[in-house]
Amino acid sequence: MATKAVYIPVQLHQELKALALEKGKTLTELVSQFLREAIDRERSRKELKEQEKLWAEIYREMAQEHARMAEESVHYVVEVLDPAEDWREYENE
Repeated sequence: MATKAVYIPVQLHQELKALALEKGKTLTELVSQFLREAIDRERSRKELKEQEKLWAEIYREMAQEHARMAEESVHYVVEVLDPAEDWREYENE
């Protein structure tokens, strides 16, 4: 794999070298691992943001549909009849 020089502050370079020694890796391996993980994390965040946008759109559409259905729905009123009254005229024939 071709490589490219990257300039970093001396203190950060020393910290990376110490961490590489601690983990038993070369500086190149450690920096490559960090960069791969950072790229993967950034891609995951981007995908998550896209998914969140899709879910938000779905919920917005559902809310609009529910509002429309509620507006168009028929409302019934139930009246309790008094059994003491004469209801013969309403009886089924």
